[in-house]
Amino acid sequence: MAFRPAKIAALGRSTASRGVVRDQIQSIWSSLSGRVWSAQRSQPRHIQEQNDLYVSLLALTHLQLLKQQQQRHHDELSPDALFEKAVRVLEEERGIHTLSVGGLRAQLQTSLLPQVRSLMEAFHEADQTLVPEKEDTSICQRVLLQEYAQVSRDLTDEGNENETPFLRRKQGALQTILSYHGWMDSNEDTSKSKSNDDKEIVADDFGYHGDPSQPDILKAIRHHQMINLAKTSLLRDGDLGFGMIALASGVEGAGRGVYVDGMAPAGSLMAFFPGKVWLKEHLLSDSVYSQFQRDPLHQLSSRYDEHLIDSRISPYTVLNGDRSNPFAIAHIANHPSSKTEPNCQTVMIDFKNASDRRYIPNTYAKPPLILGSKMMEEKDNEVFMHGFGLIASRDLTNEELFYDYRLSPANGCVYPPWYHVCDPDQVENRWYHQNKK
Repeated sequence: MAFRPAKIAALGRSTASRGVVRDQIQSIWSSLSGRVWSAQRSQPRHIQEQNDLYVSLLALTHLQLLKQQQQRHHDELSPDALFEKAVRVLEEERGIHTLSVGGLRAQLQTSLLPQVRSLMEAFHEADQTLVPEKEDTSICQRVLLQEYAQVSRDLTDEGNENETPFLRRKQGALQTILSYHGWMDSNEDTSKSKSNDDKEIVADDFGYHGDPSQPDILKAIRHHQMINLAKTSLLRDGDLGFGMIALASGVEGAGRGVYVDGMAPAGSLMAFFPGKVWLKEHLLSDSVYSQFQRDPLHQLSSRYDEHLIDSRISPYTVLNGDRSNPFAIAHIANHPSSKTEPNCQTVMIDFKNASDRRYIPNTYAKPPLILGSKMMEEKDNEVFMHGFGLIASRDLTNEELFYDYRLSPANGCVYPPWYHVCDPDQVENRWYHQNKK
């Protein structure tokens, strides 16, 4: 089977430069594959993983160089030059072409670790600010009123045309919370979560079908939505520069989606997949495997190392209690429509620090076996929890996240009508072993 390198999302901004960068990456990738990885050409799945790892490392290295450049405040490189420097760092300094799949995986975790730590620290700071909210909502009230005023101003700026869909959705979500709490001087209830003439519950701008006949549930959901909006604002206005929020998707019929509020450079860790983690040694049993036959919303995520994250019963609204990671909403990020390209890609995340457990949105479905996969880990590189996430494959500003679901074509699988294959070669290579069974 011939292997075609994946399309590379150019990190440069000009159309002309993107073509140059893409050609350069294609050339580099062909060189790497030919020199070192040719022995594995009979294993398309391995080649595809190497491709995915390389693209992730390229985005992460680009982000690292961008941050270094911003800290120095001089010798600024153009976007294209910065991208080319990232390529050189991977090729010349890190010897990317000499690494096995295991080596590439280790490089990925090393590159992700600073971001994971920064996110955990940012989450903690936001939580400390909102601690009084258990009894007093005045902080949230102030933050959300300021947010509403700012969004209203942004919507009058003609330069924000590309961001208008997100801004309108966010404005509606803010109106919903402000109106619910009576914090907004309005002549009408702007919440869409009410019955229409056919007694049907209409989704609001959060994508939530709030039922007024269940006031206790509605009150609890509005409370968490209020805190999540406030946290998003605090994270965006802090050192992080962006926050994540679940709102109604811009894709017709998709329900909810995940949006970035602010600006996240390419390579930024955007979201985590919550839920139970099934290590591969536990997936060999037919009785266990049978549990995963139904996944209508496509919320089972398989890592390349065959560990599985089950997000099927994870909440769509981040519940602010134990393990309340505000970015743990990757399971509701959508597959792009046929008119849209993915702007994120999945990455394996190995949480190494048990002290971060407050924000690790995963638990093991069953304890690791003594002779299982964790036995192969070196003591100084031991994984506390296996996870999964999304990183930005290009700069993202006030927009919805999309990633390629790469649904398996095995066993005569019939794809849902809304799904389209973004890249047939990537899908076939990713599921190569399964297809041959």
